[in-house]
Amino acid sequence: MTWQDEANEIQHRKTLALAQGGDAAIDKQHSQGRLTIRERIEALIDPGSLEEIGPGAGTGNYDQDNNLLGFDPANFILAFAKVHGRRVIIGGEDFTLRGG
Repeated sequence: MTWQDEANEIQHRKTLALAQGGDAAIDKQHSQGRLTIRERIEALIDPGSLEEIGPGAGTGNYDQDNNLLGFDPANFILAFAKVHGRRVIIGGEDFTLRGG
């Protein structure tokens, strides 16, 4: 037995989560002069130091055969990163998903 299908779904969830609330929601944030949470975090931390915790967290939407149809990512981003070389934990709400 192989876990490849499950591993593929986890990777697919992570990819969907990176899309945040979608292009329209991201454009709305930008039109209001706001950055997305990932843009704000990237502006604060040392380049290349982000290690997101639980990027595939959220709620999956499945059909009757248990195939993933869609994915609603969690709206809180949590990560390890470095700021001026010091390891930190950083988090924030993603307003492209809820509340924005």
